[in-house]
Amino acid sequence: MSGVGGIGGNERAPSGQLLAGRRALDALPGVSLLGDWRWVEGAGVSETRWSQGAWALHCLLTIESSLPTDRIPTRTEWYVLVNPRYPRGEIKFYPATQGGIERTFQHQDYNIPFSGDRQVPWCTGGLCLDTAVQALGLHGGDWEPDDEHNRLRWHFQRAIGWLEFAAQGLLASPGDWFELPQFPAATHDVRVVFSEGTSSFALWRGVRERVGLVDFSLVPRGAALFVVKRFRSLAGHTLFAPEWGTALASAPIDPRVGVWVRLDSIPVLDVWHPPFNWHELRRLWLRQGHSINDLLRPVAHLLRDGRRHVALLGFPIPAKVGREPVLLHWQAVELPVLTRPGRDVPRCGRRNASGRWYVQPDPSVPAGFRPGEKAYWQRDMVKVLNGGTSVDWLISENWHADQISTRGRFSEPLRSSRVLLLGAGALGSAVGEMLVRSGVRQVTVMDGDHFEVGNLVRHNLMVNDVGDQKARALARHLNQLSPHAQVDSIDVNFPPLSEDDQARVRACDIVLNCTADREVLYHLETFEWDHPVLFVCLSVGRGATRLYFFTAYGSEFLGETLLEMLAPWASVPVPRAHDAVDEQGEQDQDDELPWAGVGCWHPVFPARADDIGMMASVAVKQFQDVIAKGTVEPRLSVFEQQREGGFFQGVKQVVLGVACA
Repeated sequence: MSGVGGIGGNERAPSGQLLAGRRALDALPGVSLLGDWRWVEGAGVSETRWSQGAWALHCLLTIESSLPTDRIPTRTEWYVLVNPRYPRGEIKFYPATQGGIERTFQHQDYNIPFSGDRQVPWCTGGLCLDTAVQALGLHGGDWEPDDEHNRLRWHFQRAIGWLEFAAQGLLASPGDWFELPQFPAATHDVRVVFSEGTSSFALWRGVRERVGLVDFSLVPRGAALFVVKRFRSLAGHTLFAPEWGTALASAPIDPRVGVWVRLDSIPVLDVWHPPFNWHELRRLWLRQGHSINDLLRPVAHLLRDGRRHVALLGFPIPAKVGREPVLLHWQAVELPVLTRPGRDVPRCGRRNASGRWYVQPDPSVPAGFRPGEKAYWQRDMVKVLNGGTSVDWLISENWHADQISTRGRFSEPLRSSRVLLLGAGALGSAVGEMLVRSGVRQVTVMDGDHFEVGNLVRHNLMVNDVGDQKARALARHLNQLSPHAQVDSIDVNFPPLSEDDQARVRACDIVLNCTADREVLYHLETFEWDHPVLFVCLSVGRGATRLYFFTAYGSEFLGETLLEMLAPWASVPVPRAHDAVDEQGEQDQDDELPWAGVGCWHPVFPARADDIGMMASVAVKQFQDVIAKGTVEPRLSVFEQQREGGFFQGVKQVVLGVACA
């Protein structure tokens, strides 16, 4: 192995842990080592995960000869790459270019030889053997050991299990969660996103067209982000326009038209292998009963501008293996530059004696054809979309709300409620961010103040927002948190003055008051609401060590009721903040409020960012509970930070007098 594809000799010695891991492979059934540990320089491996170098072990894996072998040979060669920090770090199995598997299977990276000037003796098709992937049936319940004697051995056992399942066609069994094949991205500088759910899948099932046009919005960012704006028929009629949030909906339309093509099934060849070149892609289309003439030729004349265009290949996918399809997935591909009239196929000719043009033979035009769409397409088929041209897949992602929020979101009806957020200060910004990140889409922020530099210590806005209207800046920030957020602002304090703003306020289902302003309570009580509203009032005590959470439901705000419930708490000392405790654990008795700036004394409310964030989290959890339980009677809950011996113990709900628990 020395000197092949960047693989060095014995310049480095393997660690004792690596030697222990190799010895643990002795007498392991199905494993034969074809060499010892060899150090691989980072420059010899194309994948960035090994940029710091790795240790490689060449081996032969054997499965039982009684298993079907039309998919997997009984004996295959592999290279195992191991992080030099073993037993920490990654372990990855790659099929050898000579004697390894040539196909791509489920739970495997796209499997082709590495490209580049320095070839390595293994292919790109690394196996996915992690515990979290239930690719090996009952083996998926095994827990990966973390010691040097067993971790490498465990991975070898998993690799043999993977081969056995692949040989029997059991890597994706009925009932397993469906996983898309890996379409190898030609570039990471372009990302194409779409929004498809179960409702749009039902819509597509009623569409007869197989090919059409797609318009993209181009979002300014470090890499190009193409957002599907609408799908059109060849006649230009809109078939489907995804609904996006404010940030994506306002992005400019890219002038380059795209193409969409619908297929009957997933575009894979040979088990789970996406087409590598246009010959394979055309063969796949023919297998599904379509030709490239059917799918691309009708739109080719719209793409002859000398630029690369994006095509979307759509196909139905299920939620689980063996189930009926529930979604339409769009896999993006960047089309080669098609023939350009006047450049690739110029109009060749001159005037004759009578002043009329006659056409001269042109080597770029197929024999027997004059310049025109038919000749251009013939040239495309010969020189552009020929068999050897690689298919440049692009990163494609479904940004439907149901797809991107699986890590955590609120339940309905909170996500679809229209929220009026009064107060874009520290508490309001923290609560607003949590709501939007958890799936609330429609928010109106209302605040008449400007964002000042002193707000930075505990606010979610940034330096470049200083001087802007708080409501406007916070709305802009919240819209960037979700592709589906529709956050707008009213840059005045409550109550709204214009009829338009009053209508926007009345359209809300939930009023979330984070101002802690008594005058706002008065205006909430006198404002004319035309339908029942859930009122939620939040405020924090000094240092944000206490949270007051009031809720009421109705077409009138009960301001007096809230003040009566709060009255008993006026004489209860607020727990001291952590920064008011000295090194001996004694509380600082200096109650003087901090002030901002030199000149006129202007006290500010003291509270640290972590305390604001913690109380905002408590408020949001309480908020969700109120929605879920449908609480309608006026209710005040009070929460306090708990400290003991100078150490934080948590947050506890407390009860006093007429306050409701």
